Amino acid sequence: MEQLPTSAEIVVWAWTALSLVVGGVLLARRGFRIAGPSRIEPPANVGNLLILFFIVAGVWIGIPSFLGSMRGKDLSTTELVVIGAVSNLAGILVFIVGNGAMRRGGMGGVRLDAGGIRRGIGWGAVGLFLIEPLIFWSGVLTELIYRKYGVEHPDAHEMLEVFGSSHALWMQALIVVTAVVLAPIFEEILFRGLIQTLISQGKSDLQSPINRPHAGRAWLAIFLSALLFASVHEPWTMPPIFVLALCLGYAYERTGNLWTSITMHALFNLVSVVQYQWLMVH
Repeated sequence: MEQLPTSAEIVVWAWTALSLVVGGVLLARRGFRIAGPSRIEPPANVGNLLILFFIVAGVWIGIPSFLGSMRGKDLSTTELVVIGAVSNLAGILVFIVGNGAMRRGGMGGVRLDAGGIRRGIGWGAVGLFLIEPLIFWSGVLTELIYRKYGVEHPDAHEMLEVFGSSHALWMQALIVVTAVVLAPIFEEILFRGLIQTLISQGKSDLQSPINRPHAGRAWLAIFLSALLFASVHEPWTMPPIFVLALCLGYAYERTGNLWTSITMHALFNLVSVVQYQWLMVH
């Protein structure tokens, strides 16, 4: 907080207060319970969804590993940026092809169908407005704990530092596209669409008569997918990223619309890029 000028502090406090008021009104009107629709319905097949998860995850992990082994040495910054974009894009394309081939109904099985885009974007924008202060304050608390125990870490995410230091326009553009478009879409497909769905709705005998998952299983799915999501990020960012992932998981479970969590994720990354650039300027 001490790095922010007075005007920015006012914005943070005002945003926090407004999000608490709006969030409180929404919870009072709609409740806090998880009441989203089931995402695995006939003719969807859980086994096929599990196979698709291993294929998509394998492509995402395999491309950087394969290219790294081919190089036989540490990858350059430029190579890391390009490989990151390629692996995310490849994972998205593999999911689209595999999802359509394995299960009738296509993207509807994880609620990524085109019909839900407008509603998902709308609720995603509202969701990000509500959770951004929570992520910010969790980051502030994490930093205070790190200082107390003498934990040192970089000033910013590695890709943000590359973005700030690079003078190549194409590199900056690729980082922004990856952070704001490719990574949110792929990571939400993998962690919420596949992992969270498989954990929360992977057994029909744990679903209620109205074909919704048991609340306890849904919260377990949110927690485990958030834990996995945080674990693939830089260690020093894990606490606030875990909080972000919990919010993304709840939004997905509540709305049953993957576009909601994709929008929240994309806007969060966009805010991070803008915030970093603003701090660099000031």
